[in-house]
This record gives sequence, C-alpha cells and structure tokens, in this order.
Amino acid sequence: MHETCIDCGKMWGVVTTPRAGIRCTPCARARPDRDPLRYWEARIWSDNGWSRFRYKSAAWWDNITTLQDLEYAVKRAEKLEADHG
Repeated sequence: MHETCIDCGKMWGVVTTPRAGIRCTPCARARPDRDPLRYWEARIWSDNGWSRFRYKSAAWWDNITTLQDLEYAVKRAEKLEADHG
C-alpha cells in the first residue's frame, strides 16, 4: 500500500490504511504562497525560541517543570551562593 502527495505526486509505502489528500514533508512545510499566516508565524518563532514561551502562565510552567528540574535548580543556586558568598 502507498500514499501519494496531492501536490507533487511523490509516493511512499505505508503499513496502515492509506490517507487521502496527504502531502509529503517538503510540500507540507509552511510556504508563503500556500499559507502565508502559518509561514510568517513559523519564521517569527524560529528566529527567537524564547518568544514561544515568554508569555506562558505560571500554571503552564508548573506543568512542564519536573522535580528533577527543581532539584537541579536548587543545587545550582546553592553552588552559586557558595562560590560568590
């Protein structure tokens, strides 16, 4: 079984039920002629990775922070305090 890109006609094998109306990876990338909003949004975020996370809520940060992250931060702070008195 195989799937076919609706834009360029490239074909590739699949082991699941083939999907209709699918694009290959190069054709699915955001392009200014196909999806200008998605294209420029992707460019803005890729230029500065911090922008993606800058305005997240405290609850969002809590959900992605693990105890290991917190333990590392505590050890790092203790080391900096010991080094700089």
